[in-house]
Amino acid sequence: MKFNLMAGISLIISLSFFPAGCAPVVLKNSYGNYYARLASDRYEGEINRLTALTDEKSPTFRPDSYLYLSFLYSSYNNPKKDYAMALKAMERYISFVPAGSRSFEVQNLLILLREINGAKAEGLEQIKIEKVNLKSKDEALAKKEGKIKALEETINQLNETIDKLKNLDMELEKKRKSFR
Repeated sequence: MKFNLMAGISLIISLSFFPAGCAPVVLKNSYGNYYARLASDRYEGEINRLTALTDEKSPTFRPDSYLYLSFLYSSYNNPKKDYAMALKAMERYISFVPAGSRSFEVQNLLILLREINGAKAEGLEQIKIEKVNLKSKDEALAKKEGKIKALEETINQLNETIDKLKNLDMELEKKRKSFR
């Protein structure tokens, strides 16, 4: 009876430590599978859920939530990708992880997000410059259109004057013939 009691107690103790020791490993290895299977219409809800876990003053705070937020914001399946928010979340996550324990994937993702955001910023700057150029071209075009309209009006007036002069010339010719 003592043997069975001791075996039972040791089994319970070992089983209670087993899931606790495996939980982070399972979590770290399965997050990609979980998010890969996440339907695109569920991203917003999952982002909101994880954002609640990033309240650093809350007892439910989890630094890994920043990592998962970064994955969600930058996921190919997310219909509302936000690389700037992904970078912000990743940088916040890295602030909790010592440099020596950062994984290769995390460091790669951080560099990629920085590159994407840098390229996006450059692209936005180019768009702003192009917008200014197009605005000045539009203004120049509007001025030319105004000049064209003014010239068309002048042409119409000149054509009317020419028609009046032709009519006047015909009347004068008739009068001249009638005096002969």
